Amino acid sequence: MYTGQSGVKVASPSKILNMFDPAGLLIGSIVGFGVFWLVDATMFRRPVSGAVDESRIKELEADVARLRENLGQVKELDARLNTLDGKLGGLSSLEARITALESRPVAVASVASVVETPEVHEGKADDLTSLPGLTPAHAELLSSAGITSFAELAATPRDRILEICNAQPWDNLDVDAWISHVGGSVVAPVTPVAESISDVDFSVIEGINAEQSRMLVESGITSFSALASADESTIRAAVKEQPWDVLNIYTWQIEAKAKS
Repeated sequence: MYTGQSGVKVASPSKILNMFDPAGLLIGSIVGFGVFWLVDATMFRRPVSGAVDESRIKELEADVARLRENLGQVKELDARLNTLDGKLGGLSSLEARITALESRPVAVASVASVVETPEVHEGKADDLTSLPGLTPAHAELLSSAGITSFAELAATPRDRILEICNAQPWDNLDVDAWISHVGGSVVAPVTPVAESISDVDFSVIEGINAEQSRMLVESGITSFSALASADESTIRAAVKEQPWDVLNIYTWQIEAKAKS
């Protein structure tokens, strides 16, 4: 110890240097580090680790909650799918029933097509278009003239029917077939039809239709021999030839001669 200029007693420099002994400093440092680590491990690290674990637990709980929610949604979707499957099954059954019902009219129509002669109901409107060659336009014209049933059609003279239908030579309307088709079933009295002048049927000759055959007979050509020997202009006048008609009179007369 010595007294300084200020009168304060201090340690001597040699003693101060001895306090900084390297070995002592090293030992002190090791001891201090150990104490610090022990304090840190017991007082600071455990609470931090516990906080981390608690945060992780909360995250896991949130994940579990989400999974449960998703599972609930999956179950709800599964229930909806089962409901839709049931409805689809009902639709399939309904489609099968519709198909079966649609097939029934076809069967009825096929049976009805076998019937050749229509049933006549006097006083009631009939489907005139069911007759061969009678179009909806003809049926409308006949209806406008008051002919709406098979009975009324059968009771109407053929010339009147041709007039009502505005028949032209090229129309080839077989009115006789219409009348004969329903004539047998007519309940009302039918106007007698005059007997034909001749039973000859010139329509067996190629190019002559039923209407032209009738006009030939009405003009006085009542046999195949008469047709074969008739003048060409007479034949053309008899069938009321139109500019658009294509009549092969020469062929008619050759066939008529062969049949006479």
